[in-house]
Amino acid sequence: MFVKISVPLGFIASLALYFAKLGYIFRAWKSSPLDRPDAWLFGFAALVAAAAFAMNRRGFGPGPRSFRLAALAAALGALAAFGVFTALGINALAIFAALGFSFFAFAAGFGVNAAIRIAPAYALLALAVPSTTYWIANYAGVSVFAARLVKGAATVGVMVAFFGLAKLPPVGERATRRILALAALAAAMLAAAFAVQRVFDRSAPADVEAYRPDFAPGTRGGYIGRAVEPDAAFRRFFATSDARQYVFANREGTVNVLEVRLGDDVHEVHPATHCLRSSGWSVRSEAAREETVGGRRIVVSEALVSRGETTALNWAWYSSETDATASFFRFRSRAKTGDWRIYQLRTAAPDGMENARARLRDFLESR
Repeated sequence: MFVKISVPLGFIASLALYFAKLGYIFRAWKSSPLDRPDAWLFGFAALVAAAAFAMNRRGFGPGPRSFRLAALAAALGALAAFGVFTALGINALAIFAALGFSFFAFAAGFGVNAAIRIAPAYALLALAVPSTTYWIANYAGVSVFAARLVKGAATVGVMVAFFGLAKLPPVGERATRRILALAALAAAMLAAAFAVQRVFDRSAPADVEAYRPDFAPGTRGGYIGRAVEPDAAFRRFFATSDARQYVFANREGTVNVLEVRLGDDVHEVHPATHCLRSSGWSVRSEAAREETVGGRRIVVSEALVSRGETTALNWAWYSSETDATASFFRFRSRAKTGDWRIYQLRTAAPDGMENARARLRDFLESR
């Protein structure tokens, strides 16, 4: 009777940090069309896996002391990571750390066999973490649909693994050591990936003074501009933000402008290349670079994109009242404070990148 009651209660208690993030998770699922399907698909699958786990508790027990101590140490490490990522405002990583804390705390209390059989439920909860779909799409350079296929394939694999693990006999000391080694390797790979991301981000140009140009429609130097009336989907997506679209043209070509004055929900802003892929563009190259406009230094995230027979150059940057950055990672880590504006400029590049860059510089310098 004690085991029947204590296992589900222990599972619930170990999710305390995850529950602390539920408000953020539900807001993200509600406001972001990219994240909403994940809540239904992977969240429901996690509930199924947890229910199946609750129905099969054969071979549970405290298990080897070495495993319990290692799991406890891992839980404390995940707790520390949760605090760090929460302080930095990196919610997705904080949620992963919360899931890690829950998993290892549960494993420390109920043993290696319980940990193995509950692992699929945690894996599915991890797939439902907000922002994971567009990060997969962004880093893999694939469409949102392809990113969801990847997550769907992972779901199938997790469920197959679950039904296989449910039939395993209780795990002994030797297998426990192998599991600990694999867990340590997985943690090391995750830490390495985060370190590489940080190094890559630091290699981007340094931030500059705030750059918030005015793109009011009308005559701008040799350009004539007009506002583009947003459709219903555009207004729904930027529900709390003030998002505006413009088209400026002169004899040499056109410049499309998107200006977003961030509202209450940072999930309304995604990396520029992610939005372009969602609109049917293929990203051929992407890099952060410095430019000089009107004698001042600016930084932009530059992407060369194509759709059908059209090739275009896209510049994007993020600016608060004090500084501007080309790094989406830096923007997201600071977006909780300040008045942020997001800019995207795109122009056709049939005559090469240098001419397209010159056109964007000329447009920004025009008055």
